[in-house]
Amino acid sequence: MASPTRQSAPHERNRHERCTRKMPSLQPTLTTVPTPLAATTRPPVFDDGGGLAEDLVCRGCGYNLRGLTVEQACPECAAPVEQSVRGDLLRFCDPAWVARLGRGIWWIMGGEIAQLVLGFGLAIWLTAAMVPGPGGTPPTGGAIFGLRHAIGSGLAMLVAIATAYGAWLFTTRDPADAEREPLLSTRRVARIGLMAKVIAAPAGTLGQSVQGAVIGTATVSLGPLIGGVVAAVGLGLVVAVGYITGLVHMRRLVKRVPRPVVARQLKVVAWGFALSQSAALLSGIILAFALPGLLAAAGTGAMPPTRALLAMGATGCASGLGNLAFGVWAIVLASISAAAFGASAVAARRHWG
Repeated sequence: MASPTRQSAPHERNRHERCTRKMPSLQPTLTTVPTPLAATTRPPVFDDGGGLAEDLVCRGCGYNLRGLTVEQACPECAAPVEQSVRGDLLRFCDPAWVARLGRGIWWIMGGEIAQLVLGFGLAIWLTAAMVPGPGGTPPTGGAIFGLRHAIGSGLAMLVAIATAYGAWLFTTRDPADAEREPLLSTRRVARIGLMAKVIAAPAGTLGQSVQGAVIGTATVSLGPLIGGVVAAVGLGLVVAVGYITGLVHMRRLVKRVPRPVVARQLKVVAWGFALSQSAALLSGIILAFALPGLLAAAGTGAMPPTRALLAMGATGCASGLGNLAFGVWAIVLASISAAAFGASAVAARRHWG
């Protein structure tokens, strides 16, 4: 009974030495990976020959690296296999893709801040155009008001294009997800919703012009007014979904830095923004149903429906305050995330050479 035991010991030692020789550079890599993402930093399983014994996607193109050793390269994109066994932390991903994430966030934040400044500036500018002069008449008149409105709409369109460009960069697909990303992924929904801002800017201007023309006629038609409200609510809902899913997408990326505190705050902001947008949607629905009564009261000089006005005021204020609070919070977290993505891109360039 002792003889088989003595014969198996050299065999086990040889197999251990063979596996150790096959992956000499893997051990220091796995011991230096941070631990907050334990699911993504688990050491992969190797066979007796040193090849991968489980499915593992290439970080460069998404190719399945099963059977390859850490000394080999991906047959599709020539990226070293060793880079893919380190997990999906951003510091080990394609540096060009990681850098694109940070640039996209900076573009989006710049567009949002510019939109905020433009909104306040345009409101003051348009109000000044209609301030009565010494004689009791507007000093610039309706023509100048229309010109300023057109200029403001053009600037808003440029801001929307800048924001959409940032959204396109930020929602670029991870090269490793080429084969496994679902059709309706968070990234794709966020890209569609954020890109909808390009449509929302001219659509909002057109809707205001049409409603102004309809209200200025002698006979007010409810069809264009209600249609404009419904279209504005629908398009706003698409953009809101884009922002919410964009925050969820950012949270998932931040967890790969990893920054768990920022990720938890992004979850709170996403839920808060969803509640604020729900209040805005409710306000638009109330307006659509109350519009006939409001127009009838305006035509006859009667008292407008008080309940509808109070409901719209309450939901509108709640939405405005929520958007302001969670919007500022989101900008702070987005700036932190963009800086973290930039640092990860620098680290990725060192790992990828």
